[in-house]
Amino acid sequence: MNKRLLSKINRPTLPQGIHSKHDENLIATAEFKVIEHKRIFVLNIFTDKNFDAGLYENKRLNEYYPFIRIFFHKNKYITQDIRTDKTKWYTGKMSNVLEYFSFYGYNNTDTLYASDKTLRKAELFFNVNVGEFKSGKELYKAIRIFQNNILHEKLIEKHSKEFEEIDSYMKQLRKLPKNFYKWIMDTALRFSRYIIYDYNKNSRHFKAYCTHCGKDMMIDSRNLKIRNNKNGKCPLCQSSITYKARKKFPQVKIDSVWCSILQKTKDNKFVLRTFKADKIYCGRGEKENYRIIVAELCRTFYYKDKYKCFEN
Repeated sequence: MNKRLLSKINRPTLPQGIHSKHDENLIATAEFKVIEHKRIFVLNIFTDKNFDAGLYENKRLNEYYPFIRIFFHKNKYITQDIRTDKTKWYTGKMSNVLEYFSFYGYNNTDTLYASDKTLRKAELFFNVNVGEFKSGKELYKAIRIFQNNILHEKLIEKHSKEFEEIDSYMKQLRKLPKNFYKWIMDTALRFSRYIIYDYNKNSRHFKAYCTHCGKDMMIDSRNLKIRNNKNGKCPLCQSSITYKARKKFPQVKIDSVWCSILQKTKDNKFVLRTFKADKIYCGRGEKENYRIIVAELCRTFYYKDKYKCFEN
């Protein structure tokens, strides 16, 4: 719709005395206009509040002007704010526009006064049976449904384009290396290896096991001085570990690490894939009582001097 031509449409006035014949805060009148061979449905919204600005009320002539006009054509709509000489345009729904005006003292309500003549014109545009709109409230509801449907269709179209773009990138991905998850265990989560021991002040020998190799052992405190959080090596698998007293080990412990892998895509570009790996210990370090969760969080595609990032 051509806003310049729409703004040239004469602003109607409210018939004398109509503002005192109803209880609603908003008044609607309707008309059809032809602009560039297009049939435009125009809904004029008045309010029963008294205004100081001459555009709204000419007290000498007792004439009232609309403060907004909504133009409809097929699956399009736009709202014109004519409170001032400098016209403003809103692309939002009627309910949102009225809510915006409510901050300035205008009453936002889902009740709307409309004459029978206005309701019949609205029925023609919304293509409903004659007499289906019995009040302005039903007209307001029809407008809300009409605008919500348009926004829903636009959202579907927008998401469809976004998904098509995402799919075009994801088709170029290659599979992860076969040893990728083993690399996470052996390298990325290398720091998450512990010897968990049962401290006993009445004994020099402590029962313990290594979370990496999973083997049980007995630690002689005379030969091996250990304490909680001290670093060392597993005497069985020779892996670097951290000693943890079972009683001081938390009920749930999560060791996390971020890691990335750079791969070539099928079209010979590059993608940086970023992962977050969590090793979760439960039950104060009970043997074999852990699990590993690996989640891919981000994929960044690099093409010459530009890049495109997709987050999960």
